[in-house]
Amino acid sequence: MSEANNLKKYNRDISPTAQYDNEMSRDISLPLNTTNLESLLDSIPTPPPHGWEVKTLGEICETNIGLVYTPANVSNDEKDIIVLRSNNIQNGKIVYDDLIRVKNIKISPNKIANKGDLLMCVRNGSANLIGKTAMIDRDGVSFGAFMAIIRSKYNKFLYHLLQCDYFRNYTTQSRTSGINQISQNDIKNFKIPLPPLSVQEKILAHIQKIESSIAATQEKAKALGLELTHYIESTL
Repeated sequence: MSEANNLKKYNRDISPTAQYDNEMSRDISLPLNTTNLESLLDSIPTPPPHGWEVKTLGEICETNIGLVYTPANVSNDEKDIIVLRSNNIQNGKIVYDDLIRVKNIKISPNKIANKGDLLMCVRNGSANLIGKTAMIDRDGVSFGAFMAIIRSKYNKFLYHLLQCDYFRNYTTQSRTSGINQISQNDIKNFKIPLPPLSVQEKILAHIQKIESSIAATQEKAKALGLELTHYIESTL
């Protein structure tokens, strides 16, 4: 499949089919439940006939690879700086367990991540971790040399794009031969369809409602499971 066709498919994958002329006027303020989930999906903004503008991450983002540290710099002092690693990215979130802290090292400002930055694994012994991305939710943390940050005004939207299979396939194709690694240039060269900010905000609002619906459904399923267990136990 050509790159152009891949981008067209990517547009469809992140924006379910809908009538472009009407989607901007759809109301998304109503409470969401499983009965209106399908209509909400159908109302997500979709590309115009000519498609969204295509940009590379290098055109719209600042990217930086993390710092190199040695065992001699590793610290247990909570006053020293946190260094995030690939194991701290789990299911698209940052998990602050098994943290490394470093001391006595001069850290460049471009290797300090702040709230809203995206953190990506670019090298790891496990190929499945390459390209995994999460959003930083606090200021003043650093990241190791096997990690990279992405910083732009589009990060909330990019976070969801970088979870898609299209990006995962790109990282697989871009890996250095024999090494589970993608380079900073690979990140910069990744092409994405980029809707206007106003459309991104509408898409993000829909995503938030869908995620809330999923969470509510999971909680309901959990409660029903407990109810079933209690019922079975009561019959014994």
